[in-house]
Amino acid sequence: MFRGEPWALNTILTGFLFFIVTLMLGTMMPGVMITNSVVFGVVPAHFTAAFLGWIGLVILGAQLQFFRAITAERRYEPENLRPIYWGFATLGVLLMIGGDLLRHGWMVVLGLVFYSITIVIHSFWIIPKIKNKLFKFPLNYLLGSHVFLVTGMILIWLQVLNDPLGLADNFEIIHVLTIGWISLNLQGALIRALPMFLGQVIDRSMRQWIDRHFVFSFVSNIVLLAGLITSQSIITWIGGTLWLLVWLWVVVLLFRSIFLSKRSIEYPATLWFIGPGLLFLAFGAMLGFHDAEAASGFPRAVHIHSSLLVGLSIIMIGAINRITSFQMFTLAYTGRRDTGVAVSDFIKEKYMRVIAPGLLISGFVVLLGFARAASRPLMLLGITGYVLFVLIFGIYLLRNYIHYRQQMKFAIPYDKKPSEVDNDAK
Repeated sequence: MFRGEPWALNTILTGFLFFIVTLMLGTMMPGVMITNSVVFGVVPAHFTAAFLGWIGLVILGAQLQFFRAITAERRYEPENLRPIYWGFATLGVLLMIGGDLLRHGWMVVLGLVFYSITIVIHSFWIIPKIKNKLFKFPLNYLLGSHVFLVTGMILIWLQVLNDPLGLADNFEIIHVLTIGWISLNLQGALIRALPMFLGQVIDRSMRQWIDRHFVFSFVSNIVLLAGLITSQSIITWIGGTLWLLVWLWVVVLLFRSIFLSKRSIEYPATLWFIGPGLLFLAFGAMLGFHDAEAASGFPRAVHIHSSLLVGLSIIMIGAINRITSFQMFTLAYTGRRDTGVAVSDFIKEKYMRVIAPGLLISGFVVLLGFARAASRPLMLLGITGYVLFVLIFGIYLLRNYIHYRQQMKFAIPYDKKPSEVDNDAK
């Protein structure tokens, strides 16, 4: 039953709210070249909001959606864990952000406890599904990425506990989460979901190459992280080269699935976000090979914000547009006849024609601000535009959500087929 998952939708939308918090915290930073120092708690709060709130909840919600849909599961059991899952994730991030800002260590620890419980529940739901006969890509990518998420969470715990083993610092945590967890999730979603979102079908002859790609990607992540963590340049160079080859392989797979297909592309607005976003992500990754410890500090700032603010975040906004539109439509309208409503009514491409270029141009101006010796006027102009277009997107999401909630009172339960509802009525 390929329908929306209610708590996956709630988790993704909450993640977007944390993106707004991330942007607010970013504009509060008193210095733009901050790398290691903690100023008024804003920097660690910004990290928490971005990685565990914005990126974290969107990925967790998307995983819930994909795992249930692809393995044809009816629901996640037990039912009483569903609101606990969402509540603990949300409360955990809020407590950690508040603890960072107020310098209350107990709040950070309590938030980590709640967020860790969320990860345990998430693992309890998705790991057993590997035994499902329908288990296939991109679930292997998503499940493989979970290894790096758990590793990152362990490192965060060690850091909070003053790292008694001397294993964790910000550099290691960020790269375990980005190179391992985020990268694998993004690759799996792009290879499987992007062609589907555009109305394309993956060529069956590519299946064996996708399986091999996953193994190659997982190994390259480990090699690159090993080089970065041990500061061994030769290992970093080998791992980085393999990692770039992995992404070139993704591009080839996508080209064959999308642009060599005889089918016409549906909802091209998705590409307006993901295409340019991938270019900025690639630019940020290449800067990662530059000396990020340069005295000026700007390569690191451009590297981070090109990769995350302009690259990954714009890709995620395009994905949220497509995923939540599908979720809201299927949850509210599956099995209902003569409604006159289609999924395109939720996607609203005319809005995306404004939002996508607006985010890209604003993000590029922010990068120019970082590159030009931290030009505050450019950065202020760019971030103002970026926040404006994010808020426009937020209003569009809110309108969709209000419509969805209004229609849910007429909806068929998400875990039932229309025929089952008809039989119950009889």
